[in-house]
Amino acid sequence: NLLDENCEEAINFECKDFACGTWPLSNNLTAKLAGEDVTLSAEERWQSLAYLIHVKDKTTCTVSIIGPRWLLTSHSCVAQSDFDPLNWAAVAGSSALNGDPDRTQIKAVNRIVSHPLATKVRGFHQNDIALIELTHNLDFDELVQPICLGDKVPQPGDLCIIAGWIDKGASNQGAVSFHQYLEHIPVPTV
Repeated sequence: NLLDENCEEAINFECKDFACGTWPLSNNLTAKLAGEDVTLSAEERWQSLAYLIHVKDKTTCTVSIIGPRWLLTSHSCVAQSDFDPLNWAAVAGSSALNGDPDRTQIKAVNRIVSHPLATKVRGFHQNDIALIELTHNLDFDELVQPICLGDKVPQPGDLCIIAGWIDKGASNQGAVSFHQYLEHIPVPTV
C-alpha cells in the first residue's frame, strides 16, 4: 500500500508472476516439431509468437513474446521501415491467426531498442536483434504466453525451432492476413 501524506486514499497493487513455456503441446504440434508432415489446426497455436505491424507501410515482423511488456525481433526487419515506435503496433492472440477478434490483443509500442552493434556485412546480418517495449502489458492466457530464453548455446543434435508469420496476401484494400508457420531445423555440426 502506498499512502500519499496529502491524500486520504491508498492505492493497492499487486505484481503478477509469470512462467515461460507453460502451455501444453498437442500431439500434432509435437509431431510437427519432430519433423513429421502434419497439418496444424487453427487451435494449435504457438502462443509465444506475435507480430509487429508498421501502421503506415504495413511492414510486418515476427516477434517472440519474452515477457508481459517485452518482445524480441530482428533489427533488420524493423529497419525495413523505421524505428519510430509510434509507427508500430504489436498483435498477439487469436486474430493473429484470423480467429476470434474478441481475443485479439493489440498493443502500442513504447520504444525499440536495437543491439548497438547491429550491422550488415557482406550480405549477412550481425547482432540482428531488437527488443520491443510495449506501452501496456500483454495479458497472458491460453493464446498468449512468453517463450523461454535459452541459457546455453545449442549443441549438435539439439532440436531447434523456427517459427513466424507468412503474409497470405489479403486481397481486401490493404488488409493484412497471416498464417503461422512452424518448422524444425537440425543444429549443424561445425
